[in-house]
Amino acid sequence: MAGLSAGVQRKGLLRGRSWPFHIALTFTVLVVAFPLLYAVLISTQSNPEVYSFQFTPGSAFASNFDDVWVQRNFSRAMWNSLQQSLWVTAGKTVLSLLAGLAFVYFKFRGKWIVFFFVLVTLMMPTEVMILAMFELVSGFGWQDLMASITVPFLASATGAFLFRQHFANMPVELLEASQIDGASPLPDEGPDPVVLEHHRRPLRHPVRLYVEHVLVAESDHPR
Repeated sequence: MAGLSAGVQRKGLLRGRSWPFHIALTFTVLVVAFPLLYAVLISTQSNPEVYSFQFTPGSAFASNFDDVWVQRNFSRAMWNSLQQSLWVTAGKTVLSLLAGLAFVYFKFRGKWIVFFFVLVTLMMPTEVMILAMFELVSGFGWQDLMASITVPFLASATGAFLFRQHFANMPVELLEASQIDGASPLPDEGPDPVVLEHHRRPLRHPVRLYVEHVLVAESDHPR
């Protein structure tokens, strides 16, 4: 017992000490953030200062800002990116939510076949569909419109799968209680369904496809 007590009382090298972990985490953050910080630093420098690898702020911040933000119309590109992100996030969330509800609460023939093809699309990189997507949006006459870079990204197989798994894992007792209260997945009238009050939004960001943007946006307006 004496030996056991001594063994229990013996502490490891890092047990009870938090400063080594803080040092390791701080070093990791600096390593990860260094490329971004260096990019911000060289944005203030001229070409000779950049190639000299100096680690102090340069003297060309004003000229660089004017060249990128004003002359190259970078502000318009940022505004278009913000619009695309908002539209795609909202549309993808709604469509993925409805698809998840359909795969769990509605019965129709070939449901699992459709769900299988939804999962198959997860293995298809978006780049292989660029030409077909260009032909489709060209047929609709969507060149130089925001719809050409938002509508093709509204459908999300990943979002549908995540919502389907979420609704499928909900307790059966909760669903039965909501049905007794008169709720249904998509009611025409009556109280709000419990299944819609407990949903969560998948944290997915839209894929930025530069090539697809260049193809469908002939001018600088929608880019």
